[in-house]
Amino acid sequence: MIYYIHCRIGKGAYLNDIRLKIENISLKNSLTGFVVDYSDNKDIFDFGMNLYQILIKNSRNIQCTNSLVDLMMVTDGRMGGTISLFAKIWDIAVPWLVVKEASGIMKDISGNGI
Repeated sequence: MIYYIHCRIGKGAYLNDIRLKIENISLKNSLTGFVVDYSDNKDIFDFGMNLYQILIKNSRNIQCTNSLVDLMMVTDGRMGGTISLFAKIWDIAVPWLVVKEASGIMKDISGNGI
């Protein structure tokens, strides 16, 4: 199947012309995406691994892919959420708009809105 996702500011997000609406669900009942890059910085690497352990204990299942794929899977309900520790603005600019138009939210690691 070909997935065609598009959106317009204030007009919603669509998957193959079907309006997307992100539902609020518990992580315990959902697949969660987790993206972390290797770092030679031990503190950063340990932080990522500790966060991964927390997710394992609080999610039904975890999948590791990349931020774009994971965020698009959140918009159509195949994932309940995703965390990407080292995403750059160019990784999330377009997905942010799609998530926003699908009534979802994106936050930074401190819980602040993006």
